[in-house]
Amino acid sequence: EYGDKTMKLVDYINNIWFKEFMKGKSPSTIYRYQILTRLIIKQLGHLPLDKIRPLHIQKFKNYLSTAKSNVAIKDKDGNIIDYKVYAPKTQLHYFRCLSSIISSAYKLDIIKENPVSKVSAPKVPRKLPQFLNVEESKRILEELEKEDLKYQVGINLALYTGMRRRRNNRFEMERYRLEK
Repeated sequence: EYGDKTMKLVDYINNIWFKEFMKGKSPSTIYRYQILTRLIIKQLGHLPLDKIRPLHIQKFKNYLSTAKSNVAIKDKDGNIIDYKVYAPKTQLHYFRCLSSIISSAYKLDIIKENPVSKVSAPKVPRKLPQFLNVEESKRILEELEKEDLKYQVGINLALYTGMRRRRNNRFEMERYRLEK
C-alpha cells in the first residue's frame, strides 16, 4: 500500500512539501515556489496524489501554453486591453515546480510511480543575446559625457566589462508578505 489514498495534492504541497522540502531554502526560492504553486493548486490541487496520471500533467502543460497570465497588455492610453499568455520559460518553471513536488512524493513512497517523468518538459526556444553595436555604444558614451560622474562610472563599467543587471526580488517578496 502506498501513501494515504485520501491525500490531495493541495494537502501534500501545504502540509509536507513546503514544510519538509523547503527547509533551508532561501526566502526568494520559497517565495517563487509559493507563487508557482498557486496555479498548480488551482488546476490540480483537488486530485488525490495517487490518482494523478500523465494525462493530468499533459493537460496542465497544454493549459499553460494557452492560458492568460496576470500580466496586462495596455493600449497607448494605459487601458488594459488583454493579458499575456505564459512565456515558454514561465511554462517550464511551472512544469519543473510540479515535477519537484511529484518527485518528492515518489521519493517518500507516498505514490508508487512518478507521472511527471512520462511527460516531456515544455520547450524553450533559445534566444541569442542582443548586444549594442559600435555606433550605439559610441552614442551612449557621447551622451554620457553630459551626465554626473557617478552615472559615467557605472555605465562605462557596464559597457567595457559586459556586466548585466542582476534581478532583485526583495521588493516583490516584501510586497507579497504584506499582502498575506
